[in-house]
Amino acid sequence: MAEDRSKQTLNIYKGDELVASGEVGQTSVDISLPGGTTATDGEYKGTFKDAEGNESVKADFPGFEVPDDTVAVTGVTMSQKTASMKVGDTKTITATIAPENATNKEITTTSDNEKVATFGSDGKITAIGAGTANVTVTTKDGGFTDSCAVTVAEPTVSVTGVIIDPKTVSIEVGKTTKLNSTTAPNNATNQAVTYASSDEKIATVAEDGTVTAVAEGSADITVTTADGGFNDSCVVTVGPTA
Repeated sequence: MAEDRSKQTLNIYKGDELVASGEVGQTSVDISLPGGTTATDGEYKGTFKDAEGNESVKADFPGFEVPDDTVAVTGVTMSQKTASMKVGDTKTITATIAPENATNKEITTTSDNEKVATFGSDGKITAIGAGTANVTVTTKDGGFTDSCAVTVAEPTVSVTGVIIDPKTVSIEVGKTTKLNSTTAPNNATNQAVTYASSDEKIATVAEDGTVTAVAEGSADITVTTADGGFNDSCVVTVGPTA
């Protein structure tokens, strides 16, 4: 016949140390242990004790493991909110999970325009084509997000030289002629040039390369690239009006 536990107290021991006691009649007792705690078979034992002080033989509890404490994610922040890149560039940005001791720091990464930029799970942004894209990180725990706006431009093509045409020209006083310049390569990013005359008393030159003959003589008209400072010249000979 089973004993009547309704008038007995449940005691929990670790070795010979009493660690918890229940109320009279209780057949279970809660014990607060830190996350990650493990116990072997028989490390914790239990007895029942009646009102007269009679206590049963200690019975072994099976071994157990307390799950690690869970710390919830409260947010995520990317290391930068904007990024300017050129096609072919790569850039790595980081995502910081809050709090620092959050249990689950898993994230996913996405780009809303992969024709412009892709975003890898390692935080690497790869610029694919000119345009804009938002890359976003999302926490697995809580679904918190943060984004970085990426602007991608075409790569810079440097100027390698310039040619003026023609190389020589003869005009009369009071007349004008147009000089042309060709920047190399033809897809250079910055094709801006400036013109200058070595002697404006003989000939002047406008921003568009138009030369005006002022007086008899000769002057060098030089074109110079804004990118790299490459130059070329035309010799202008001014003669009398016919």
